[in-house]
Amino acid sequence: MVPRDHRLAASKCVCFDDLLREELLQLPAGTDVQQILDEQARLAGAKLKISYRVGSLDAAVAMTRAGHGLAIIPRSSWESLGPFQGLAIVPIEESWSHTQLLVSMRKSQPETSPGFRLFSELAD
Repeated sequence: MVPRDHRLAASKCVCFDDLLREELLQLPAGTDVQQILDEQARLAGAKLKISYRVGSLDAAVAMTRAGHGLAIIPRSSWESLGPFQGLAIVPIEESWSHTQLLVSMRKSQPETSPGFRLFSELAD
């Protein structure tokens, strides 16, 4: 997520090297996004330039809009809550930036159980 007047806003996509040159807003430690970014920086032998640590998506939106750094957020957050005025989203084109969630359950789960019904809903 970048301000609309940022140099990357017109890009079709960015790579991790592009992000390493930018001031980033750090999401709370332990979030999936932050863990992935930290791991990729470690693997690249690089260090993320963190301008501020934010505790919520609202804070990330406000701080990005104010020009205090770029925020790396899940596309689903942008799609369900955005678009945010004055901001643009630029996809990260790296193999690790595409996550896959898996759901599993015991084969013996009764069809009347809440777990089975949830699994059935997710599978459709």
